[in-house]
Amino acid sequence: MIKEISTIKEFQELCQQFFNKKHNFYWKQRSSKKIGDYNLDSIENLIQNLFFQNLSSDKNKLPRLKIWADKKNLNYTCVGVFVGSICPLTNKKVFQDLIWQTKGKLATTFLEKKTLLDILRTAETFAQKNNFDSFRVTRDVSQHSIGLPKITNFYTNSGFSPAIITYVKKLN
Repeated sequence: MIKEISTIKEFQELCQQFFNKKHNFYWKQRSSKKIGDYNLDSIENLIQNLFFQNLSSDKNKLPRLKIWADKKNLNYTCVGVFVGSICPLTNKKVFQDLIWQTKGKLATTFLEKKTLLDILRTAETFAQKNNFDSFRVTRDVSQHSIGLPKITNFYTNSGFSPAIITYVKKLN
């Protein structure tokens, strides 16, 4: 069952399971090779700072962190960490993923994939109900086929590489 993580105890439990050093190999595999290896301490600190900031502020203040997770018995299986903010270029409210995954491995079973989609739908519903203008999901271009041929343009010819794909859904 998908549950919002809203207490310090739940948050600490989730972090101990998801940011456990035994998952370092998985995180390195999922890292964008163009950007560098994900740093578990840095990710955990970012999420922790936003989480504690949100606990002590108005629930409508942006940036806003929301975490939903699936927990079976005492084991978190999937998590979605999303951030609501104002886009500095449009001054519109944006809700986007920060982390959306299973614990320490790729989703391989039907149930894991369904659970991740349930978390995504929960986040989108939250964004719609809270009047966000768009919902965004990002993916690493090297691990997510977009069906396009290799990109060749000024940037790639100058040594740049595509790294992240952003999917945007207009909500309001």
